[in-house]
Amino acid sequence: MNCLDVKHLTIGLRQGSGRNRGGKIDYQAPHTNSRTINAAGTSADKLLVHDVSFSIGEGQTLAVAGESGSGKTLTALAVMGLLDRPLFSVRGACSFFSRSAAAAGKSGKPVDLFALTEKERKSLCLEEIAMIYQNPFRSLSPVETIKTHIKHICAIKRRQLDSEWLYTLFDAVQLEREEMLGKYPHELSGGELQRIMLVLAILFKPRLLICDEPTASLDYQTGKLIVLLLKHLKEINGMSLLFISHDISLVRDIADAVIIMKNGRIVETGATEHIFTRSKETYTQQLIQAAYLEKSC
Repeated sequence: MNCLDVKHLTIGLRQGSGRNRGGKIDYQAPHTNSRTINAAGTSADKLLVHDVSFSIGEGQTLAVAGESGSGKTLTALAVMGLLDRPLFSVRGACSFFSRSAAAAGKSGKPVDLFALTEKERKSLCLEEIAMIYQNPFRSLSPVETIKTHIKHICAIKRRQLDSEWLYTLFDAVQLEREEMLGKYPHELSGGELQRIMLVLAILFKPRLLICDEPTASLDYQTGKLIVLLLKHLKEINGMSLLFISHDISLVRDIADAVIIMKNGRIVETGATEHIFTRSKETYTQQLIQAAYLEKSC
């Protein structure tokens, strides 16, 4: 059974919608006022993502790779319901198989994330879907310790903290728990903070974890470590993973399957080894060559 099925996802920028920072849209801010996104687009909308379809199997990692502006982050934010309706129109279907649906087997019915109210979506995401953003420094309050952030998550989810699982997570990401819990975000390096974000995201064992460029602000070696830690955490938690990255060289270490996007469209998809060894698309080959050339310099 699949964990997630996205069918014919099309995202448009509404004509006359406002933009920020001199005309640029901030795609990654997690604290924006989110809206449900089941409104149909119009022919006047500027299309940013065109008819994208993909599936993520249970326990599978699907990577979405492509250069900046290819529509990767917009796709992830659409799945999470974090695109503002005044700015964006979204069409298509996004079927999520919750734990209860998976337990019911063939008789289990998925939930269309695009059809949920904001309250329903938030309830489901609190229980079964988590997301890690590009910049960890923007995702945490600078005036609260890591321990306080964990307390807030427990309060929001109305769940008791499993101390043993917390120890397991800190060991898995190679951080000393007691030392980290008392620190503020600005006291940590980018690599340490992104590992803390992994712990916070998996604290209550989501069924699906969406990672939007989790290595973008890190050097290559630290990014590679984060990818290896993600792979390990996925295995011990049994979750499915949607991994967004512009750096295709990191994808090979973690993905079961890969989607290549360009200008809002899927240009190629397939098993990871097929993409890296037998790709037929010139664009994919250029991405791979450029990534490894950069690492060799």
